[in-house]
Amino acid sequence: MVGSVRAVSSALDPATGLGVVRVSLSDAPAALPMGAQGRVTIVTEHRDAVLLVPLEALRGAVADGAEVVRCTAQGASVTAVGVGYRDGKRFEVTSGLSVDDRVAVDHVLGLETGTPLVEAP
Repeated sequence: MVGSVRAVSSALDPATGLGVVRVSLSDAPAALPMGAQGRVTIVTEHRDAVLLVPLEALRGAVADGAEVVRCTAQGASVTAVGVGYRDGKRFEVTSGLSVDDRVAVDHVLGLETGTPLVEAP
């Protein structure tokens, strides 16, 4: 369904950081009961051609300096990366990797630079 934001609460709950947003659905089915609740994703920005990596590849806290393990011919290479957008499955790499780089996604916390790697089938 498609809709538009009609109202936003003026304050957030200090304990949860949550607030109320009212959305008007432009193509809601007629059978939708008044007061029905649901989950809404609000897109505030859209960018094309970004480098997304599986969340399993991320090492360390983003605030403390996020890392990934690049897979090279010499083995593992721990690499600092900049992190942008994140969701439950992937994250945007803003610096530190190129589209041609391959990264480890299994047991990344136990890998150090120089560790031999074997690609899974």
